[in-house]
Amino acid sequence: MSADGYILAGHARLKAAEKAGISEVPVIYLPLEGEKAEAYLVADNRLQDETDWDYEKLKNLLQELDTGEIDLELTGFDMDEIEDLIA
Repeated sequence: MSADGYILAGHARLKAAEKAGISEVPVIYLPLEGEKAEAYLVADNRLQDETDWDYEKLKNLLQELDTGEIDLELTGFDMDEIEDLIA
């Protein structure tokens, strides 16, 4: 979170928390404002673009989570994607 209260990173985590009914989440405040905060936002998203999934590990983790105790869509994948990944 920037010095002026803007979320710079973690938008997906916030949405997942909201979907799970969590009303408060921890944040890290960064002393960034204006152009520096915007540059951080772009860099954070760019780094995620360059990330590759280890699909075998993802498959194993999703299979471990598939106990019926949690909604697997909380992972950010929809059920069609989850079924494809687990298959």
